[in-house]
Amino acid sequence: IAATHQTVARAMGELHMRVVLGRLRNRFKLELDTSPPKVAYKESISGSAEGHHRHKKQTGGAGQFGEVHLRVVPLEGEDDTAFEFVDATVGGSVPRQFLPAIEKGVRQVLHGGAIAGFPLGGVRVEVFDGKHHPVDSKEVAFVTAGKRAFIDAVMKAKPVLLEPIVEVEVTAPSSCMGDLTSDFSGRRGHVLDTEMLPGDLCTIRAEVPLAEMGTYSSQLKSMTGGQGSFVMDYSHDAAAPPNVQQQ
Repeated sequence: IAATHQTVARAMGELHMRVVLGRLRNRFKLELDTSPPKVAYKESISGSAEGHHRHKKQTGGAGQFGEVHLRVVPLEGEDDTAFEFVDATVGGSVPRQFLPAIEKGVRQVLHGGAIAGFPLGGVRVEVFDGKHHPVDSKEVAFVTAGKRAFIDAVMKAKPVLLEPIVEVEVTAPSSCMGDLTSDFSGRRGHVLDTEMLPGDLCTIRAEVPLAEMGTYSSQLKSMTGGQGSFVMDYSHDAAAPPNVQQQ
């Protein structure tokens, strides 16, 4: 998984996963370092702000110099991975040959994140001013200046962490409906719909943060005496609560 830098193994349940890992250990002598899958969060901004950075380095010979002023604006109604880079400079304050270097620095932050190391998107970047030196200005200087000016602007633009929300549909005995709906509430989820089915069964549809669903399979078996089943599918991304973002 590119977003979390993990190799993910999938199985039918926890018992099946233990069997798979045991087979890898016994047959192929592979001792794997395992952990629960990480959640692929995203980063974005909820406000507009300006950022600035001056990169100046003098080392004996030729130095490095680049200064960038830029503005970040959220892309309303766009995909949360969308990105726009705009040249709003006037009067040649930043020579055009250095604009690709500034964009390169910005894209490094888009890939690695500004607040928590997750991909950042849904942002428009406008470079509106800067300074250069006829001798010391180089591409590497403007890459660094663009990167740090962008981080400076993002930190001022009310950054948000977006978490994936999944839609869950559970089928279980109707006598378990109360326990199942209260369990979803405890997972920061909310119930969308409930329906009674023939055979004393019910279905419950709910939207729940993916981060809260890691051990749901075993807990559903416990709550329903092994008679419950569920399907889960990605729905959308939503801003994480402040306590989750802080963690």
